[in-house]
Amino acid sequence: MTAASVPDSASRASSASRAGSASRAGSVRVPAEQRGGRLDVVLSTALSAALSLLSGLVFAPVFGGYRSDGAIGRFDLAILGGVVVPVGLSGILFVRTRLTAATRTATAAAGLIAYVLVVLTPGRHVLDGPRRLLTSGLPVQAKGPELAAVVLAVGVAALLSAELVQRRRNALLPALPPLVCAVVGLAVGASIGPPAGWLGPGFALVVAAQLATRQIMAGGWREASTTMFGRTPGRTSGRGGRRGVPAGPRLAGTRPGPGPGRAVKILRGLAPPAAALTAIVLALLFVPIVPGGSGDTARFDAQSLVAQPVTPRSTINPLVAFPALAHGKDPDLGPELVVHSATAVDKLRAVTLTDFDGVYWTASAAYRRADQRLPSPPVTVPSREEEIGVTVVKPGSLTWLPALGRPLRLSVSGMGVDPSTGDIVVPSDRPVPASYSVVGAVPVVDDDDRLAVDVPVRMTERADYDVPRAVRDAADRAAASARTPLAQVQAVRDLFLRSGQYRYDDSVDAPAGHGLYQISRLLADRRGTSEQFASAFAVMVRSLGYEARVVFGYLAPRPDAQSGEFRITGRDVHAWAEVLFKESGWVSFDPSPRNDRADAQPLPRPDPDPAGGPPSAAGGAGGASQAGQVPGSLPHRSGGTDDAENTEARDGDWPPVLVALPVVVGAALLVVGAVPVAKTIRARRRRGNSDVSARIEGARQEMVDRLVDAGIPLVRSHTGKDLVAATESHASSRLAEPVADLVAVHEAAVFAPGPARPQQSDKAWTLVTRVSRQLRAEIPWSRRVRAHLALTSFRRR
Repeated sequence: MTAASVPDSASRASSASRAGSASRAGSVRVPAEQRGGRLDVVLSTALSAALSLLSGLVFAPVFGGYRSDGAIGRFDLAILGGVVVPVGLSGILFVRTRLTAATRTATAAAGLIAYVLVVLTPGRHVLDGPRRLLTSGLPVQAKGPELAAVVLAVGVAALLSAELVQRRRNALLPALPPLVCAVVGLAVGASIGPPAGWLGPGFALVVAAQLATRQIMAGGWREASTTMFGRTPGRTSGRGGRRGVPAGPRLAGTRPGPGPGRAVKILRGLAPPAAALTAIVLALLFVPIVPGGSGDTARFDAQSLVAQPVTPRSTINPLVAFPALAHGKDPDLGPELVVHSATAVDKLRAVTLTDFDGVYWTASAAYRRADQRLPSPPVTVPSREEEIGVTVVKPGSLTWLPALGRPLRLSVSGMGVDPSTGDIVVPSDRPVPASYSVVGAVPVVDDDDRLAVDVPVRMTERADYDVPRAVRDAADRAAASARTPLAQVQAVRDLFLRSGQYRYDDSVDAPAGHGLYQISRLLADRRGTSEQFASAFAVMVRSLGYEARVVFGYLAPRPDAQSGEFRITGRDVHAWAEVLFKESGWVSFDPSPRNDRADAQPLPRPDPDPAGGPPSAAGGAGGASQAGQVPGSLPHRSGGTDDAENTEARDGDWPPVLVALPVVVGAALLVVGAVPVAKTIRARRRRGNSDVSARIEGARQEMVDRLVDAGIPLVRSHTGKDLVAATESHASSRLAEPVADLVAVHEAAVFAPGPARPQQSDKAWTLVTRVSRQLRAEIPWSRRVRAHLALTSFRRR
């Protein structure tokens, strides 16, 4: 035994004796460093749970938003349980047991699943929740598979975050799962509205607290307190010590330990900038919802990735069927409805027609399955809620359910809804409801000042049809004396409505159609139906450069004096137009001169003529289209608008670049990962073909695709000599050599009298690898990156 080992043995014996005495006394002293590490994990786990809870609250708009009274609802309790159950189980198992991380995670995940199945009771469609969220009109009720899917997502994010905290490898990684969950929540709820404005700063604050906790407690309480009072841990503070060597006595035979390494110092120095960078990223992510952000900024909508899930009951264009419905030519075509309303009703809207190709107005709607609560309008204008009850006596060809104003709530579920317009459609897999009630937001008529200071929105896309010169000249002449954009729109309406030159024709021989030809005939003959007047007004307003569309609906006859009910049939069909204003949304204009009838004998009507109804039904003098409109007053405003069209930033809004940055970065990352993966899958399918000849042909196609993506102009119809010549002229002879060899193998296999051999296939794919290596050696790195991300090989050439 050496002299140096004697003190060590004595020291160990003395330590063991002291430990045994302390144990017998019933108290074991835990080092401060261990206590600080344990407290570090507990605090960081609590902060990760808070971060996960915030990510769950991002989904609140999907389920109807936040309660105005501040009370905790079903959704809040479900999210709280989805966070507490897995994080609590994981934390208890981490502190009280020595289970492995995999076992601990599996146990906590089982607890989360049990909580969802037992407490939330989603039913047998529990796995159908994500699809329903992406195919339903939002918001949905906080129950069923939809809520279960969100709680599971939030719970998994909370569990992953807690496990990353317990492993203590990186201070920033625990924030990643909740952040991803929040991004998913923003994408799913993009069509319904932004989350609360305090969530963005809340995320940044919790992440900063996590980083601060890890930084302060990284070396235990003693090191943290020393750091806080201005002295660096591990440095001497008394006499006899030297730089980098701890002060105080040391055991004989030991060497002074070095201070923190350079890598540790660098990591500690990078922690504050990393915290600041994380806070900036989170703030950018939530720019549209922080104070001062632009609520009108368009977000990435996850529902846009899913195909239209609802097919209308009928694909017949309602405006094409206008003459047959108005004249009652087919009794089975027109519906028969009994409507009850507590207030006076002028018109009921059914479907919004936004696209015009020069012949037909059509609806470009993506209908989604709707719950009883319907999507709110993208732009909120002053309005009042009114309810109507509808009994369907005979459905006929009824496809769109008539409603008053912008529909907000429907008594039946399972219908289809267009989130941009609020139109309600009967799906092909559902029958027409025998009765329903619908609550709509009817815009309130304000004074002239509100619309006078507003301006119509300019069209952003050029029409793909040529407006006849006669139509353009008529619009220009009507708007020539107007001094404001609003006056221009009103002048076009008054050309048909108040000039006295046009007549409304509802006779048997009334014109039909609404294309450019019919509009030209309307200007020449000066007579038509609301089908032609609405289409002509919308086309002429568009020729002036403003957004306009056509609405198909029904006129409301005079109600019964006792019951307040009125009956609607196919003869009551009507069309009017809407113009998009920057602040007021879609404003209705009815250009049909219904008070100026043509000389032809009108058809007998089972109900009183709308022109002879109460003042609110006249509507012709003011061009209104909603309930409560009186002659000469302003047109009513529709609550709908298109977010993408109202893109001009207002004063004080955040720059669009900052708002779009997270979306652009996310899309770029998605492309970076998706394109190379797709190419790898394509190559594996070609190489894994069971037919040897097909594998050789696939090798040739793979070579051509890689050369094309690298910028060499080739087409699949090129012969072998053409491929070699083009490669040599645009690249080099070294690259042309393996190309020529692969071409030779391919031609030998194709034109050989017998079947191709597997050795030929292996050689062909070996040559493909050689071509790829030579490409990497010859082209610069920037071009290699473009080649990996290029989509040229996926296009037909």
